[in-house]
Order: sequence, then C-alpha cells, then structure tokens
Amino acid sequence: MKGEIKFIILLLFLFYGSYATLVVKTDNKSQSASQMSVKKLKNDLTEKDFAFMKMILNEDDADLKNGKSSSSSSVIVKNGKIIGKGKGSLGDPLSHAELQAVSDAHSHLGTTSMKGCIFYSTAQPCPMCLSLLYLTNVDKIVYFMPSDTASSTAVHSLNQRVYNELIRHPSERTIPEVRLFPEDLH
Repeated sequence: MKGEIKFIILLLFLFYGSYATLVVKTDNKSQSASQMSVKKLKNDLTEKDFAFMKMILNEDDADLKNGKSSSSSSVIVKNGKIIGKGKGSLGDPLSHAELQAVSDAHSHLGTTSMKGCIFYSTAQPCPMCLSLLYLTNVDKIVYFMPSDTASSTAVHSLNQRVYNELIRHPSERTIPEVRLFPEDLH
C-alpha cells in the first residue's frame, strides 16, 4: 500500500513537472509579452519602492557583517509605512521572513487582509509563502533574488491557485511580481 502511494505521488510530480515544462517551452509568444509586462511593472515602481528594497538589503548586509545570517528579510508597507517585518531563520523550516512579516502586520492592522499593502523581500517567496500572500490579498510583491538562486527547497502545496500561478510568468500573475536587479537600485 505504501509503495503504491509513493508511486502515485511520484507520477503526480512527474506529470506536473512535465506539464509545467511543456507550457513554458511551447509558449514563446507569451515570453515577449511577459518581458513587456516586466518592463511596465518596473516602470511603475516609485522611489519609495526602491527605498524599501534598499533598506532591507542594507539591513541584511549589516547583519552579515555582524555575524548574523538569515535566509531572507521582508517588510510589508501600507500607506508608505512599515507595518510588518520578518527575518527568516536558516535553522527553522517554518521560520520564513514572509510568515513573520504577515504576522507582524496582522498584529498592527488587527485583520488578516493586507489590501492596500506592498510586500518587499530580499528573496522571491517560496510556494508556501506565496500562498499566504495570495490569501492575505497583498497588492504587489517586490523581490530581489529569484527563488532558483535562493537556498531553499520546494514546498508542496495543495492550493490549486498557487500551482496555476506558478506556471505563469511572474509579471502575468494576478499579484504582480517585480524582480529588481542591482542596476535598478542605483
């Protein structure tokens, strides 16, 4: 019985991975549209967006110089003010910066809705945290380092909405994601 379940799970992962790869490889036309969407999203960023990203990157640099390390740092901003902060711990798989920032923002706002909020992170949110950000209705996600370069493992989720979003280009998701490069921050 256990062997059959493991085999079925393996088949599901293989099928999903093949489907996602097929969609990405056969969708050349949307790549051009995606690049245009990314450019527009970046053009729509404000000086405050860049300032908040620089702030959390500088805090991470300072922590590193002081011998502290984290997997990522995040802030949630509403009306130009930080209402939630988080730092991920390398030693705890549930200590994600995103979870801490949402919890902190929830305490500040007294609600689980993050409508009107922008989420900033040093790393692209993992599927678990992305689910949380969708469930709390943030308006926008801005990150610095894409997940394929982050030191994290894939998180499996039963949330179909997240899987549907993951096979789409980040600039075409219902919550726009904007990656900033070092040259964008000058």
